[in-house]
Amino acid sequence: MSGDENRYDELLGAYALDAVDEQERRDVEEYLRVSPTAAAEVDQHRETAAMLGWSPVAPPEGLWERIAASLEEAPPAPSGELARVIPMSAGRRRRRTAIGAFAVAAAAAIVALLAVSVVRDNSTTSSIAQTMEQARKSPDSHEVALASADGTV
Repeated sequence: MSGDENRYDELLGAYALDAVDEQERRDVEEYLRVSPTAAAEVDQHRETAAMLGWSPVAPPEGLWERIAASLEEAPPAPSGELARVIPMSAGRRRRRTAIGAFAVAAAAAIVALLAVSVVRDNSTTSSIAQTMEQARKSPDSHEVALASADGTV
């Protein structure tokens, strides 16, 4: 199917709009089973068509004719020029470093809060144990065993 992939890629938009004949439909569906990229493209075409179909605003006069005419035009010839690589500016690097430092500081603050919480929980547990021991030693306290109706303690 590798030789036909270009042909199938060209049919994806028409397939998404159900504008292909039966044989093309079967061929494209077979292609979609083996090409997740093509399947995602069909989903995007369908989503776009749905948005256009439900738009409350009428399209500009002559839009569809211009689209159809542009499909008949030959694509522009490749220029052979590669895209320029734009280096990241120092300001962006500083900003990214500052964001990273902020993230580290936030993580450290969260760890500190969790540590305080754990220490507080441990001190609460020990203070409860101390209070319970003081209550046991008090001359006014009485220790009792509670039992349920069936006699279990």
